[in-house]
Amino acid sequence: LVGDAEDLPFEDARFDCVGSAFGAFIAPRPDVVARELFRVVRPGGTVGLTAWTPDGVMAEMFGIGRRFAPLDPDQPPSEAWGDEATARERLEPHAARVEYERQILVWQAESPQAFLAEFSASAPTMAAARKGLPPERFEELTALMGEMLERNNAADDGSLQLEAEYAVIVARKRG
Repeated sequence: LVGDAEDLPFEDARFDCVGSAFGAFIAPRPDVVARELFRVVRPGGTVGLTAWTPDGVMAEMFGIGRRFAPLDPDQPPSEAWGDEATARERLEPHAARVEYERQILVWQAESPQAFLAEFSASAPTMAAARKGLPPERFEELTALMGEMLERNNAADDGSLQLEAEYAVIVARKRG
């Protein structure tokens, strides 16, 4: 079922648990998303989210992307969900309690170039950039992404090991 995170196609209190793994955090109106997630969870139920942290490598990647497709100035950056204070501010009005924990996801590839080729072919934002940008601007974008990967690469053998920090946020609905 395809749905809008800001207008979930379910009745109130339908689920025991609602989760989003790196999805709901990209919706343009985070307060609306938080309200919707809690709307469809029964009292005492759980809302779980993952989001990239604002000081991690994925936030750096998003920042590069925003140079080529800037956000609406009223839309907060998606990685703001990964900031503990921001996540709490958005969820605590609906929650009995909010738990926050940082984790590391290690992305590995044969090389930074191989990772970038796969990412450019599969990430929706990169597909949109490939389609919407003039070829020279897309090349500039991928060059900057490649530099970022090289700078953040934890491997020293030509392969890629990218340590991406993210937040695991679990909230319990009042009731």
